[in-house]
Amino acid sequence: MSDSAKTATTLEPHEQTARGPVLYLLAGGLAWLLIGLVLTCLASLKLHAPGCLPFAWATTGRLQAAASNVLLLGAAAQGGLGIALWLVAHLGKTPLACWGSAVLGTAVWNLALTAGVPALLLGGSTGIPGMELPASLGVIIFVGYLLVAANGVAAIANCQRGGYVPAQWFILGGVLWFAWIYATSLVTTVIFPGRGILTALSAGWFTQGTFWLFLAPLALAALYHFLPEVTCSPVRSPELSPLAFWSLALFGGWTAAAGLVGGPVPAWLITISVAASVLLVIPVVLVTVNLLSAFGLGSTAGKFGQLSLFAFLFGGVGKAVTSLRCANELLHFTRFEVALNELLLFGFVLGAVFAGAYVLIPKLVGRRLPNCGLANAHVALSALGLAMAVAAYAIGGWKQGWALNYTSADLLSINAELKPFLRLHTAGLAVFLLGQVAFAANVLLLVAGFVLPAGRTLVTEVITGSAPAPAK
Repeated sequence: MSDSAKTATTLEPHEQTARGPVLYLLAGGLAWLLIGLVLTCLASLKLHAPGCLPFAWATTGRLQAAASNVLLLGAAAQGGLGIALWLVAHLGKTPLACWGSAVLGTAVWNLALTAGVPALLLGGSTGIPGMELPASLGVIIFVGYLLVAANGVAAIANCQRGGYVPAQWFILGGVLWFAWIYATSLVTTVIFPGRGILTALSAGWFTQGTFWLFLAPLALAALYHFLPEVTCSPVRSPELSPLAFWSLALFGGWTAAAGLVGGPVPAWLITISVAASVLLVIPVVLVTVNLLSAFGLGSTAGKFGQLSLFAFLFGGVGKAVTSLRCANELLHFTRFEVALNELLLFGFVLGAVFAGAYVLIPKLVGRRLPNCGLANAHVALSALGLAMAVAAYAIGGWKQGWALNYTSADLLSINAELKPFLRLHTAGLAVFLLGQVAFAANVLLLVAGFVLPAGRTLVTEVITGSAPAPAK
């Protein structure tokens, strides 16, 4: 028996039920990641080369709105949920109750998002950051999400294993919190929009809550399971894990107004949001202490896991520092905030998803990814591109904020000084995109390893007129 066949038969019956939904979610996440990065690169290019792509649909605002929705609701959410469904079935030793509904939900979700991209590019945005999709498409995506998430919740509820591990806590919290956040924000910002500052608060509640209470828990679940597994290093001080979970749950939902310092918002609400943003350092430090011992750079999954952990550490500390009023006055409305968001989304969340994907794909498919060179290129280009993009906007954003607040320079001269950093950021995004293309090429080679032999056999049978021997 071949190695690939042996690998395929190692899946337990409860794990077999997760194979289809997980592969579908990971494939959808990869496709949306490539589309979102192309749109992000174009939006970044338009900032320093506005004359390129002189089309009505290719404005910076439309491109950025489409890119942010695709990356958030397509790449990060679907990739994270794919990893989560596998973990709940594997850790709980419980089959997915209705895996067909997860596949159906993913299909509905992808169809709605596919219709949403041209809608945003053609000017159909609601104009609300994070909630730009039309109300009808938002409702369809929410229904698709519920069909997928219900399988994860049911599997955890029917867990056959005594007790729960940290990965299960984070998954259960994340899927339930996002259902609440998305439904609340959809109703209060798009379906029945509020007036004035209420809309801004609802939008902030969605963007901050989606990251800290949905994407971050799913990424942490992947890190808590895969990083110790691939590095053969146990979690250090496991008694700190519950404290990390509950501190993230406590403070993650109170950060909505941290980005509205100086706006017409009650001072007490601003103060609570700023304090919650600073206190999020607690789960960041606790998770780092738990997983810092899990080092072993031998595998691609381990490298992405460690990239994700360090991105979470630096991005979380950076968010806490920039939420302080003194730093907020300097860096708010600058490119520095974009740098932190990209570090957390591309480095932390997607890094954790890739760590899980490099472990799961061989298990679910029964074969290893065929090209080690492409896997190494994926790691190297992702790390290099992320470093270039984040460094460009971090340094450029700091200089931009300093010039706006402490010099008499006019806006045109400040924008002119910012152009080299904008160009470097675009180059970094392009390098990061090349890394994801390398991963996609590796996956396509894996798929071709299945499809081409079957195709050759079929063609040979048609030409020769022979039929395969019946099974005994």
